[in-house]
Amino acid sequence: MTPAEWWVDARDAAKCGKAGIPMAGDVPPTPTGRQSEIARAADSRIARLRQRAQAQTRPMEAQLASLNERIGQLQAKIDELGAQEAKILGRPVYRLPAEADVPDEMVAGRRAADNRKEAAPIRQQITVLVRQRDELAAEAAQIDHDIVMRWRQARTIARAVGELARRREARYWRLLCRRHPEGARLAGLFDHPRIALAAWVNGPADERSL
Repeated sequence: MTPAEWWVDARDAAKCGKAGIPMAGDVPPTPTGRQSEIARAADSRIARLRQRAQAQTRPMEAQLASLNERIGQLQAKIDELGAQEAKILGRPVYRLPAEADVPDEMVAGRRAADNRKEAAPIRQQITVLVRQRDELAAEAAQIDHDIVMRWRQARTIARAVGELARRREARYWRLLCRRHPEGARLAGLFDHPRIALAAWVNGPADERSL
């Protein structure tokens, strides 16, 4: 609260109190213009916090979506190559005519070695793609973390704005009741502050700007 706001609040509270505004018979009491202004000012500041967070995270959201798409494409290629590799490595053992007298275990070992040699280039491709996928995944995780932290910061500041506005409104009401002809009765009616935080402020920690 700035000194000017402090002074205007006190002046308006004294003025309304002396004039008997609001009427103590109203349940709940009709808010004064200044009381509504306090709520609007808090709402406006909180709305600007959300707009700023959206402006800062929207490009990050787009970048994250692009990364996730690329990660998905790499994973699809990895899965495709993995299927090719598995097909080669899983071939049934066959025996060449020259291996008629060779033990089964040795024949199986030869075929397995041949299969691994044929599949080696595919395994190399998979290794490269996995490394690329993991690098992009790490980059995406960092961006995702930055988005979450930016929204968490906005929520923290918004809650502080709301709390300050509630304290400001409570002070205004105390000052008004001191000057009001039915101040004691009016004070007991004020149990529902006008300051209500927007839904996004207490939303999920991973809420996005979209």
